[in-house]
Amino acid sequence: MLYEDVTHGAVVAGWKFSTDGKVTANEAETIRDALRQINESHDTQVKMFVPGDSSNSHMTKNAPLYTFSLVFGLPVVTSMTVDPMEVRVDEVQETLDEAEKVPGQLWSDLEEHSDIFSGVDIGGPQTYLLCYGPLPKATLSAGVKHPSEDRENVRYNFHSVQDYTQQWLDTGVDGEAIASCRHGDVMPVDLSEEAVTNWLEKVADFDDPKVYMTVRFD
Repeated sequence: MLYEDVTHGAVVAGWKFSTDGKVTANEAETIRDALRQINESHDTQVKMFVPGDSSNSHMTKNAPLYTFSLVFGLPVVTSMTVDPMEVRVDEVQETLDEAEKVPGQLWSDLEEHSDIFSGVDIGGPQTYLLCYGPLPKATLSAGVKHPSEDRENVRYNFHSVQDYTQQWLDTGVDGEAIASCRHGDVMPVDLSEEAVTNWLEKVADFDDPKVYMTVRFD
């Protein structure tokens, strides 16, 4: 989110728009405020996500944001630097189905407020992993929760949760990474039932492995 001062990760069903690194904080505010009104007129709940760190951008509103894309869509999950967050296939699909209902007129309305929507083939929504807030990093992994104090004793790789003091929280994930993003990265990710089944098969020696998102102040 714009000016977010807490580190977050998110899985979003939506659309990615290039900014070419030129959108300023002022322009982002204009888009955000217009989206609120447009959501009301269309009875939608589309949100604007600003990948990367915009926590101090309100101090230099005429300068470009530290991001090359904006994402608009519906969150599947969002999380701060707390315990690993499970990402469920059924929730991903339900959110994608809901995003499919967003009317095309919404984008036409937004185009009146910013050039980033001009001449873009909108297409259908995709699933993205992104992060925002101060020095953010987010990782999706297939595995099981694992105590940080025993991080040297894992079967695969340890994926930590780290807060703004750069202290590791009690619990991370032992597993295989599916996707990861840092700062302004926006990563398309396949979380269909077939894809997730394949990932979970890679860690099938665990009892009841799941897909988790871990978030850290990086």
